[in-house]
Amino acid sequence: RLASVYKQIAQIASLDQQSFYLDLAEEQSGKAALLDSHNPIFQMNYAYFLHTREKYAKAAYYYQKTIEYDDRMLNAYYNLAYVYYKLGRKDKSLAQYLTISQKGPDYKNIYALISKIYYEQQNYQAAYENILIHYQKNPADIAALYSILNCLKKLDMPEEYKYYQTKFKELENKK
Repeated sequence: RLASVYKQIAQIASLDQQSFYLDLAEEQSGKAALLDSHNPIFQMNYAYFLHTREKYAKAAYYYQKTIEYDDRMLNAYYNLAYVYYKLGRKDKSLAQYLTISQKGPDYKNIYALISKIYYEQQNYQAAYENILIHYQKNPADIAALYSILNCLKKLDMPEEYKYYQTKFKELENKK
């Protein structure tokens, strides 16, 4: 609770004092995580605090601890995937996103995120398959259609490209 108070003070403190209060909040949050080291909520809170301060490697450790203690916390997988991505570990990021897709296939925009990483890895077929799943769940997502078009162009699939280009233009005209 003290960490939360310090974090709130940091939000209203002058710019030169914000870092001081955020450091205190980090210290208190870390103490809570250590005092109750098997409590996934405390581990998750500390991981998220580190994550928001861009201390990604340390945040990854605490997200892993969270998952170790309660593997039902999909936000921990999601945030772990994000910090891995920020650390340049796209392979590990993708593994976390794939785990989420198995445990909670309707979780946020999971298939769009999976598609993004596959696309960056130049696995255009897997990127296409995953963005299609996302699009089926979110037919008004114009960004998904744009991603589909990019994949189809890379895969050299002109007939499918024309079909989705028409869908893209129809959706674009509605907006």
